[in-house]
Amino acid sequence: MTTSRRTRPLAVIALLTVLATAAAILGLAQPAQAEIVRLAGAGRAETAAFASGETFGPGLPIVVVASAVDFPDALAGASVAGRFGPVLLTGVDSVPDATASELGRLAPERVVLLGGTAAISTEVEQELALISPTSTVERMGGATRIATAEQIAEQTFPDGTETVIITSGADFPDAVVAGPLAAGTPAPILLSNPDGLLDSTLATIARLEATDAIVVGGPAVLDLAVEEQLVAAGLDVVRVFGENRFETAAALTSVVPQAESVLLATGEAFPDALSGGPIGAARGAPLLLTGSQTLAEPARCEIARLRPDRVLILGGPSAVSEEVAEQAEQARTSEPCAEPTEPTEPTGPTEGPTEEPTTDPTVEPTVEPTDEPTDEPTEEPTAEPTEEPTPDPTVPPLEEPVSLSITTGPIADVVTATSGQVAYASNAGRNQVEVVDLATREITDSVPTGSLPAGMDLTVDGAELWVANAGGSNFTVIDTATLNRRTVQVDVADGTRPLSIVIVDATTALFTTTFDGSGFGGRMYELDLTTGAVVIRTDYGVRGETTQATVLARSADRSTVGVVEGGSSGGRVSVYTTAQDAFTADAQTRGFRDTIAVSSDGSRILVGGRTAETLVLDNSAGLLGTITGAGGEDVTVDPTDPSRGYRVSDGGVIVLDLDRYLVEGDAIPVEDGVVLAMTPDAGIIVVGGAESVDLLPPAPERG
Repeated sequence: MTTSRRTRPLAVIALLTVLATAAAILGLAQPAQAEIVRLAGAGRAETAAFASGETFGPGLPIVVVASAVDFPDALAGASVAGRFGPVLLTGVDSVPDATASELGRLAPERVVLLGGTAAISTEVEQELALISPTSTVERMGGATRIATAEQIAEQTFPDGTETVIITSGADFPDAVVAGPLAAGTPAPILLSNPDGLLDSTLATIARLEATDAIVVGGPAVLDLAVEEQLVAAGLDVVRVFGENRFETAAALTSVVPQAESVLLATGEAFPDALSGGPIGAARGAPLLLTGSQTLAEPARCEIARLRPDRVLILGGPSAVSEEVAEQAEQARTSEPCAEPTEPTEPTGPTEGPTEEPTTDPTVEPTVEPTDEPTDEPTEEPTAEPTEEPTPDPTVPPLEEPVSLSITTGPIADVVTATSGQVAYASNAGRNQVEVVDLATREITDSVPTGSLPAGMDLTVDGAELWVANAGGSNFTVIDTATLNRRTVQVDVADGTRPLSIVIVDATTALFTTTFDGSGFGGRMYELDLTTGAVVIRTDYGVRGETTQATVLARSADRSTVGVVEGGSSGGRVSVYTTAQDAFTADAQTRGFRDTIAVSSDGSRILVGGRTAETLVLDNSAGLLGTITGAGGEDVTVDPTDPSRGYRVSDGGVIVLDLDRYLVEGDAIPVEDGVVLAMTPDAGIIVVGGAESVDLLPPAPERG
């Protein structure tokens, strides 16, 4: 998996975890508890009808009907059905008996046809009205597949949407594997030409008022220009892909920490997988693709990692053979795949729409490390030191920038040790923490974590690094001396995952969780570092349902914690005071806010977000000033000078004067920047991005 260079990783990570939380609703029927369940009929229409019958009950709000002959108009169908109804298939001029029977049983409120009359004739439209006389029959279709997707998006989301999914309109694999994500979020699927989005599609995104985009498919399928267009339109962008359609499907499921069921469909034809979007969303089951005669290696590894109770095969033996079914059963109970010794680089060509393997890919897949077994901490915490460690004198001054390449980012967070000797960067694309030696200017180790490592913090004595795993309900705890690690499981609200953490004293931390789409985002928890026990901080409260990411930052002396909460209706900043163990201030801000920093002494709070301005507040959340022309990504305050701040932007790292509330001099050049931190002596700025960790010298001292 990789992302564009201008995303806000914690916000994007919070977005990706939506796929992991799709759950069955409306009293949906469940399959038998066998390990391998085949959802199949005599043909493609019969398979779709059978899968619907095993999943949905009558009286649904919607049923989508798509062409069984060709895929273009149906690619965006999952977002129409959502997780509330199936996609059934029809011929151009007549309705298959299986489709007619299932539609009659379901008797939905609405029947939505996808595509124009060349794909589904008016005779079929009339026949459907007779089959289900209590249903309203309507059609969504444009002159082209791209226009159809645009129309579907605008009609399905008349009040707009925060997230859009972009896939290729030239072939089916990426769109169908994105189906469960689109249906479960819910979010529209929009189609792109290989070399870029049409102006009409960008206009649709603008009308939807979307703030986030997930691009599914590699640069060989969708050029990097697609990301650039989305970023220029003001969206946060994450791209998910593999080296082929099988690996792309696996990359999408890699954000899912666990699943009771997994869907498996052939990657060689579209019909069976097409119906998988609503089925997967309804069952909380990700969709994997396979060859027809041999289980694709990426699918095998994901099944082994997820260890589902059931594998639901879409299609009969001619689509997915009995041999594949047996291999899937073996994978379900086998050991997870090992990490490859030479990880695949994220740059260069990936999948192509015209050359796809029909059996297993021959290349070794990139496999995300799985969560460590739960191991509650048993050691007593080290007593809080009476003096902060002094910076290590062996770190030489940094005269010139140093760029350290990483594999498959992005970096979601960066922290520096009190000694100034080491920096840690959470690599959400590789499920690991990169250890950077600031004296030798190199990445010396990569420590595996759980799924989607996000926010991090060091204990008071610096002996442990706690890493929030946004893809699972746990933290990875790394011994900073030995780099040994353990996993601490935490009990949080269903559908949410740890996102951001600060450690406030020797035994206590605060952390926030991801947004699950149902109002559970923005919760604040207190964590006992010795036992792993958590309690909800009810004095913080639960915010509105538009919350996407709640991010924490603390002062170096741990006296003050700043909390910024981003939502579509605006931002909110809160202040926690350690001495009082209370949230002592709270203020509303304009615009979406999702980056924050606190000065070393806790006197000032710097707030960024999706606007072209940076806010400077005091520790009572009172607005001191606004710095305009300072838009971008993450923010930090100089540890030695609370009147100077920094912010990552498209043009580099902007230097901020926090007394006069203006941009100070020229930006410090850096090509790949998203998050940043500084060493305690302010000698090095550490910047994390999608493809590198960059070490930069600070701005010159003021004259």
